[in-house]
Amino acid sequence: MCGMNGGICCPTTCSTDFQPKRELIAVKRCVPFRAICGDPEAIVYSSTSTAFDRLPSGVISVVNTGDECTITVEITQDGGTVSSFNVSPQSAIILEVVGLELVTFTCIASIPAGGVCTGTFEADLQYTVVST
Repeated sequence: MCGMNGGICCPTTCSTDFQPKRELIAVKRCVPFRAICGDPEAIVYSSTSTAFDRLPSGVISVVNTGDECTITVEITQDGGTVSSFNVSPQSAIILEVVGLELVTFTCIASIPAGGVCTGTFEADLQYTVVST
């Protein structure tokens, strides 16, 4: 501690200038999408983390504005946990997420002849960045 060594202060151990600085970052996204029912899975959100950054957490919503297809949403959160949700035509789902890594969607036709899937993915997320 400062002053313990005959009045000599070592700046490395006494100064707070060397403490990592943390900054809260907000991410807001609104992504409209349109796909043919039965098309392959599509990614609407993806994030990665580093040793100093954390994956974002917050609230996401998927709105199915179409009337022909059900949207299957898969959410991958911190640690690889995958959750799947179905969003019926003309409805929405709102979810709280922690450590969001990936959001994908697939449109499933409710009628055999296909159809068009439309909707939006919305996210209100926050994460912390640590800088030295």
